[in-house]
Amino acid sequence: MGLKTSRSMQVVGFVILMAALAGCGAGGAPTSKQGTGPQSGVVKVDVHAFEVEPDITTAHAGPVTFHVTNTDVQKHEMLVVPLPDAPADKGNVKAAAHAAPAGPLEEVMSRMVYDPAVLRLNEDHLGSLGEVAEIEGGTSGEVTLDLPAGTYLLLCNLPNHFQSGMWAKFTVTR
Repeated sequence: MGLKTSRSMQVVGFVILMAALAGCGAGGAPTSKQGTGPQSGVVKVDVHAFEVEPDITTAHAGPVTFHVTNTDVQKHEMLVVPLPDAPADKGNVKAAAHAAPAGPLEEVMSRMVYDPAVLRLNEDHLGSLGEVAEIEGGTSGEVTLDLPAGTYLLLCNLPNHFQSGMWAKFTVTR
C-alpha cells in the first residue's frame, strides 16, 4: 500500500510540474514579450526620466502598434516623427542634441524648430504621424499607425524632454 501511495504522489507531482511549465516559454521562463516584435507589428515602449525605450527598434512596413507605458512619476508623451535619414550612432546624435537646441539631425532642422520660450519643438513643423498624448505616471496609452519603410524618431516633446535626450530612433523595413 505504501508503494502505491508513493507512486501516486509522484504522478500527481509530475502533473503539477507539467502544468506549471505549460505557462512558460521554451526556455522555462515566463514569456513577457509574447506577441511583440517585427512580425507582430506591436512595439512596447517604456517612457521615463528622459528615456524612450522601445522593446524592439525595427518593424516591418504596415500597421505598427506602439503600446506606451509611462513608468515615471511625471507626465510624458510619445510622438512618431518621420526622418529623411538619420545617423547610425545614437550616441553622437544625443551629444549633438545637447549642443544644438534646434535638434539632433541636420536633415530635419528646418522643420524641427526649437522654441526656447516653451523649451520644446514646434509641433506644427514636426510632421508627426501620430502620438500617444500626455500620459500620467504609471499609466499606458496606445497608437496604431500604418508606417511605410523609413526611419523615425519616437520622442517626448514636453518642455525640455526632447532636449534632455528623450527620444529613440526606430526603423521600418519592407
